[in-house]
Amino acid sequence: MTTAVDPKTAPPSVFPAHDGAVYEQAMGRWSRRLAPLLIEFGGLADGDRVLDVGCGTGRLSYALPEAANVAAVTGIDQAEVYLAYARRRSADPRFISGTRMRGHCRLPMARSTAPFRCSY
Repeated sequence: MTTAVDPKTAPPSVFPAHDGAVYEQAMGRWSRRLAPLLIEFGGLADGDRVLDVGCGTGRLSYALPEAANVAAVTGIDQAEVYLAYARRRSADPRFISGTRMRGHCRLPMARSTAPFRCSY
């Protein structure tokens, strides 16, 4: 039996994120290997705008320009500490400062910013 969740009343999910460097050490080694495969599978093209949902420390976001000349990459995540780590890693102007997700699947993007591709 499944129970419907009302996103307006459901509590935000809680993830104990404390250190971007520790997360990168644990998860980054896998992300480095998987990012090129995911990008190839997604069919990234020059000029694409990308929304990286659940970007963590930005490993996938920073692999995107190696695959195509993307117009912009926006990363969002629930963990501000991961976003801060990701922001410090690149001065590339195509990387739009990450945004902390609040609530359930409420993405901080205007519809007018489409087209973009999502990863999760």
